[in-house]
Amino acid sequence: MGRYIGGEFWYDQSLICENKQLEINDAYFFNGGRASLIIICRFLKSRGIHKVLMPVFLCPSVLDVFDLMEVEYAFYDITEDLRIDSCDLLKKAEYAGAVFFINYFGFPRKEDEAITLSELKAAGKIVIEDNAQFVYSNKRIGSLSFNSFRKIVPYDGSFLYSDFQLEHLCEGLKEVESTRAALVREARRIKTEFIRSAACEDKFCVTRSRTNFIAGRTPDEREYLEKFDRAEEVYNRENVILGDALEKEMIERLNWYEIIKKRIENYMFANDLLSGSKYMRPVCPVPDEGFIPLGLPVYISKVERDALRQKLIERKVFLPVHWDIGKDPRVKRNPLALEMSKNILTLVIDQRYGKADMEYMVGMIDSLVEERYGI
Repeated sequence: MGRYIGGEFWYDQSLICENKQLEINDAYFFNGGRASLIIICRFLKSRGIHKVLMPVFLCPSVLDVFDLMEVEYAFYDITEDLRIDSCDLLKKAEYAGAVFFINYFGFPRKEDEAITLSELKAAGKIVIEDNAQFVYSNKRIGSLSFNSFRKIVPYDGSFLYSDFQLEHLCEGLKEVESTRAALVREARRIKTEFIRSAACEDKFCVTRSRTNFIAGRTPDEREYLEKFDRAEEVYNRENVILGDALEKEMIERLNWYEIIKKRIENYMFANDLLSGSKYMRPVCPVPDEGFIPLGLPVYISKVERDALRQKLIERKVFLPVHWDIGKDPRVKRNPLALEMSKNILTLVIDQRYGKADMEYMVGMIDSLVEERYGI
């Protein structure tokens, strides 16, 4: 059956601890990043702020929420290596009540960027820190800072840190079971069985050391894929705000030390492998410290990214694009952002994998380009 790299997360009991490993008492817990953004938009409107300055390179789903909540936005520039263009930001910030920035791929902002953002905050701007790709950070800059756990682990939830009291914005919200919760748990359960069955059939499967045989019928891939698709459709429309208590408990009991350690090890090893690649280069330099990588973003050259990605999918290597904004009319006026979006690809380096998988993934990309184009 071969290796499976990437795609939606499945459950791994070896990462569940008996007691809490993550103790968060100074943040609100919501259903996901989307829910945190809805609360943030409510807060902005309660303060009479109706326009936010956004980085031009971002996930379109962020803009979807601001459109839904009828909060206007404009864009400031970033550089090819995902740094804030501070000159452009400061020039445009005069005309917005709030500034939104992203810790891309789990990398903290450089010192000069942090100083610029802190100065804006001191000047009275509401600074919104998007940590959806960062998990959490002890060095928050934003007046409001949120994350999204489903990007990192197989559990839903978002912690929203705030310099302000937000209780009044949560009044009247009911603790309801989201339709997505049942769908996505079932999808994750089925995928877990599928991966475990694959581990028994193929001695090279990446999860073989952590799984046991499950008797009975092997699940079909389509079973969990369809449920994941339905869960995502529901997530984008149901707007459940309050977080699920069971999801929160599981997030808190995860072995975060091991998760972060494995991600950093895989990131560093894969980054070293790229020095020998003619077709990939890292988007960002390796941070000095304090990073929790979502993935390893690279720019693809000498080949059309989407065609390469399809070849990888056929070989069960599922590498995401952060983000495909080429057809989004809201950001189409920025040539650099469009060029970045066309060539960027994220190498998967998460806790499910090891060094052999990094070699397999990088080697496959290089070999596919060479075989197809004879370079």
